[in-house]
Amino acid sequence: MKDFNIKELNVIEGQLIVEPISEEEEISGLIKPQEYQGKSETGKIVAMNEKSELGLRLGMVVLFNKYAPTVFYSKGKQYLVLREEDIIAFI
Repeated sequence: MKDFNIKELNVIEGQLIVEPISEEEEISGLIKPQEYQGKSETGKIVAMNEKSELGLRLGMVVLFNKYAPTVFYSKGKQYLVLREEDIIAFI
């Protein structure tokens, strides 16, 4: 697969492209409930369709089910494709 600029993607409505945030990186204001420890992941929205039923926007940090995303790589970076309905919480 050819490397491409993430901002050039035409994301289908209801889908999100998220850049994962490692557990070592501090996320201001986000506390994972005990029941989600080890079952959820966090990431930053880097591409999406303009329409969002949840009111999501580029740059928001989201908490999502660990097993929900599809993983792909571009320019050596990992990205995740998520459905809006897989979002547990957002900042």
